[in-house]
Amino acid sequence: MVGYNSYKKFSDRAPSQGLKNHNKTFQKNQKGFAMVMFFSFLPIALCLVCALAGYSQFSLTKLKASNICRRTLLNGQDQIKNQLRKLIKLNPKARRLRAQIVSARKAYKIALRSNYAPAIATTAARLSYVKLQRKLLAARQELIKYNAQSISIKYKNQFEQKMRTIKGNMNLNVSLIPFAIEKVQKTNLTPDYKTKNFFSEKQSVKAQWTIKNYNFTFMKDLFNLNMAPAITGSCQTSLKKVARHQWQAYLLKKASL
Repeated sequence: MVGYNSYKKFSDRAPSQGLKNHNKTFQKNQKGFAMVMFFSFLPIALCLVCALAGYSQFSLTKLKASNICRRTLLNGQDQIKNQLRKLIKLNPKARRLRAQIVSARKAYKIALRSNYAPAIATTAARLSYVKLQRKLLAARQELIKYNAQSISIKYKNQFEQKMRTIKGNMNLNVSLIPFAIEKVQKTNLTPDYKTKNFFSEKQSVKAQWTIKNYNFTFMKDLFNLNMAPAITGSCQTSLKKVARHQWQAYLLKKASL
């Protein structure tokens, strides 16, 4: 009877113990399968992360280059238009002085023929004064043109400096901002100035760039960045007349990227 009871207890425990062992084996297999799947998809996940990081850097670099181009060249055109306004506004004074020099020379010649000393002295003094005023005006006109050229050089250098703050191998091509004016009286000391024909076209300035190897530093150790797409872009600005003695800087062509 005792032997029977012992056998019965052993036979009752055997299926239960086997089931527990089966469950443990199944759990181990599940964990192993999960680990295999994790390590299988890990390279794919890392590639996706790197691709997203690369695209993010591409987009940010592209946007930064575009904004630098637009802001710098538009600001440069704004400064140039101020010089243009100053120069054009001197035209009435230039016309008056041209008329005055003709009148002063004529009066001086008449005085010389009269041989009347006070008249000669008076007209000579008047002629000298008008000549001096013309020289001063001519100097102002030349100074304005010089300032325009200095502004053009300044903003060209500023554009190049700002663009080179972007990481990567940079290739830039930008010209000086023009000052599209011309003399009306070609040989006169104090001529009138006017904007050139097709002014907006002549006043335009364009910048172009190509950027390579612009991605994060850590990606250089993972990928051959020479295979990454280069960022190429351009923007073009100019001035347009909006009222008398008033011009407005505008983006002639949206930055292409």
